[in-house]
Amino acid sequence: MRKLNTNTPIVHGREIPLVRLLLPFVVGIYLTEVLHSFQQELVWLLFGLFIGLYSLGQSSFTFKARWFSGAYISFFFLLLGYLLTGYQNERIDKFYFAHHIQTIQTENKIQGRVISYPKENNKYIRFDCAIEGIQGADDQFHTCTGKVQVAIKKVAVTALPKYGDRLFLQGKIQLVNGPKNPATFDYRQYLHFQNIHHQLIVDSLSWKMLQPAQAPIIFQVAHSLQQKLITRLEDYMETSESFAIAAAMSLGYRDAMSLDVKTAYSESGAVHILAVSGLHVGILSEVLLFLFGFFTSRKPYWKWIKYLISLLLIWSFVLLVGATDSVVRAGILFSFINFGRLTRRDIHSLNALAAAAFIILILDPYALFQVGFQFSFLAVTGIIVGFKSIYNLWIPTFKVVHFFWQVTAVSISAQLFVLPLSVYYFHQLPLYSVFSSLLVVPFAAIILYTTISLLVGSYISLPLASGIGVVLSCLIEFQNKFIFLIQKIPYHSIQGICLEWYEVFLIYGIVISLILLIRTKIISWLPITLCCMSILLGVRAWQLSSTYQQQQLVIYALYEDTIIDFINGRKLVSWQSNSVAKKTIDFNVQPNRWAKQIREEQVLATNDAYESESLYIDKSYLQFGNRRLVIVDNALSLLAVPKTSLDFTYALVRDNPKISMKQVITNYNTSLVIFDGTNSRYKVNQWKKECEAIGVKYYDIKEEGAFIDDLSYQTFSSDK
Repeated sequence: MRKLNTNTPIVHGREIPLVRLLLPFVVGIYLTEVLHSFQQELVWLLFGLFIGLYSLGQSSFTFKARWFSGAYISFFFLLLGYLLTGYQNERIDKFYFAHHIQTIQTENKIQGRVISYPKENNKYIRFDCAIEGIQGADDQFHTCTGKVQVAIKKVAVTALPKYGDRLFLQGKIQLVNGPKNPATFDYRQYLHFQNIHHQLIVDSLSWKMLQPAQAPIIFQVAHSLQQKLITRLEDYMETSESFAIAAAMSLGYRDAMSLDVKTAYSESGAVHILAVSGLHVGILSEVLLFLFGFFTSRKPYWKWIKYLISLLLIWSFVLLVGATDSVVRAGILFSFINFGRLTRRDIHSLNALAAAAFIILILDPYALFQVGFQFSFLAVTGIIVGFKSIYNLWIPTFKVVHFFWQVTAVSISAQLFVLPLSVYYFHQLPLYSVFSSLLVVPFAAIILYTTISLLVGSYISLPLASGIGVVLSCLIEFQNKFIFLIQKIPYHSIQGICLEWYEVFLIYGIVISLILLIRTKIISWLPITLCCMSILLGVRAWQLSSTYQQQQLVIYALYEDTIIDFINGRKLVSWQSNSVAKKTIDFNVQPNRWAKQIREEQVLATNDAYESESLYIDKSYLQFGNRRLVIVDNALSLLAVPKTSLDFTYALVRDNPKISMKQVITNYNTSLVIFDGTNSRYKVNQWKKECEAIGVKYYDIKEEGAFIDDLSYQTFSSDK
């Protein structure tokens, strides 16, 4: 094998063959998702290409024709990624359970196995279920495949299902709905990338146990031990807040954590330490490698013993924290990296990283689209590619300063590669994340191993465990104070940043070309950096100019409230019912305002009057440009005749008014009746029938999602 040249400023392509093969494989996976079609017949082409690989290996090519073999192999792996992803999609299976669903309105009876740890909230117990059988029209159970997300109502529930239980369930199987409001989190797509497309709502009395705990014994033991350790940890912690942080960081248990703590860690850029993921597995791995350094031997089998011990400890930790997808990915990743480092093999770190990615994507191609997978591999890639370039910018002489500079360089290199994607998904930029990581990353290691010491000590000596518990509580309290201090600093986080996917690629182009410029000292990388910057600035300028031309009316899909946004350029006037919860606005409304780059907001209550060049509001009568809207609720429905004889473009019916659709049409002569989520389903169904009888169009927000009327290309009229 070719020896790595550590003096070479950049990696040669021949040193990372797995990376070169991974790229077309990833493109194939992406194409399957983008094209929304799958041709199974291409498997024969793949088979032919596989046979051709043997012939290719026996052939010799001139130096100029070497591109042919590279293109051939790349196409083979692209097609392999395409086919693996297509066959992974459960919906193409002829035994898929959805083929046996009778009607959407009919309750279905299924038998299935719990394949995730159930999670509770105030109303439901949720878990994923692998369906094994479904009752057909002939009242017989048919063997089938597929997964469904189950939600059991908590009313009068006396026993909770466990991971591995086989259950009988009865309820309506429904397709998972897409987002009801613009720019909000797409839960349907989130489940799609876990190969789940249906959900089942089950009454508390419409399920029963068929066979308990059929999960693999190793998972049962790990989960049982985790629950015992959580209880033991709670006994020795000083406060409930300290327990919540320790349990989240060491055992992956986040249910005890308050929303304020999650928000503070998120806005300070340190939320990654609260979820057991690659960071924690990496900390465990690095400490193991450090400890192994004290035990040396010239015997050839010793390196394999060290590697097997590291594997055993890493995967024991993975199982202990619940073997979630992110932790399993990290376990695979560091298993490959440690193989190269412990056995002293001539394996480049990027090759080990690509090998781990291959294994994960072969087992689950949809992992490519999951945020945890992307963050994990980008962070490690950033450390591998960028650490030396950043570290070499300054070499401190003092050991203490040197240590903190190393931690800072690791943090900066990881965040340079993660931050653009983090902004893309979460629309916020924590400005002091580097400074918070400077403390919380070393502290995460200290807290993790102090927690492990506490749990081990609780089986040895109670006074010892109590003493460690006090120390651990103090460490966590100090860390929390630091995090909350950062949160109080002005402009600690910039929110509302919305990036398009091509802007993310341009930012990565800037980051990578800058790193290569610093590392290689080759000036030709500078024009690439400047080109990416120029394109990015041009795109942002064009987007900004287009926002000044936007005019949009949005009636949001909310269950107990009404919010209407009138967007004119970068200004917003919002009409909303009284006392709308901030949480409701943040989740359902704020993402669209961020996407529209709103910089000036004004909120009006139900009885407020307002007038501007483009908008006129007088209680329940509103005009936005040439659109006239009347809000029909309990107050307005008492009026027999409207105050104006104007025709109305829309009539918004809200809050269950006692009025018929004939009255609405007669009084307001509207062309479209809109029902929002504050109305009962019974009344809406009645009104729909009335509209159909008199030939009037209607729009049901609760079923169809937010009502959006884009007036961007229409001229405003100011007549009232």
